[in-house]
Amino acid sequence: MADDVPQQDIQARHRDYMSTHYISIYTTTVSVVLGIAGLAFGALLAAKDHYGNDYALFWLLGAVALAASVLTYAGSAIGAIALPPGVPGLLDLLLPLGICMSQFMMFAPLVASVADLPPRVGVVTWLASECLFGVCASATVRRVRTRVDAYPHYSGTSLPWIKDYIARLRSDGRGSAMVAAFGGISTVVFLALPQLSLAVAYVPAVAIGLGLAWGMRSNAISSGILHKAFDVAPTSPAG
Repeated sequence: MADDVPQQDIQARHRDYMSTHYISIYTTTVSVVLGIAGLAFGALLAAKDHYGNDYALFWLLGAVALAASVLTYAGSAIGAIALPPGVPGLLDLLLPLGICMSQFMMFAPLVASVADLPPRVGVVTWLASECLFGVCASATVRRVRTRVDAYPHYSGTSLPWIKDYIARLRSDGRGSAMVAAFGGISTVVFLALPQLSLAVAYVPAVAIGLGLAWGMRSNAISSGILHKAFDVAPTSPAG
């Protein structure tokens, strides 16, 4: 006869399940995305003639896509510790999948030469994927903020840093919304104006890159808040 599962074991699983879910899904995603990124950059190196005068643009698109992947992993790794106990709902499953899919799509234009797709198709695909990424990231941040804000059982010593962390999540949400807006508007513009020069894509690409930089800065601040809360000195990049 199988042993009964003690109630305290179930409670322990429940306490850590939500944070483990977010960390594991994004860790897996980043592992796969980095492999795809290596393949994509290799294809980009081997297909300079395919992109012509827009070759530098596609390197920029690749760099911004890689920054989005780094930001996704950093956000989940830093913020997961603050998540309250719980069982993932449908949105907790669908939103990370949307982020994952958008990251795969970001690197697709870099291998467009393999399928002999026109560079314009690659740019539009990249912009649309950034829009999807921004929408899903913004919704995920909002959902995490709602969960943290609504949880009533943080202890008194946790409340100050929880409030600071919630404020940082609001900033993250604004940055994600900006990425979605630039990606979506630019996609519509390029679809509506098929003769528009691809050089114009530098504008949304740089703007999206700045939005991601804003997110990385916010993550760094959140990390500092959590380090201070747990009385741990932040480590330098060198060690």
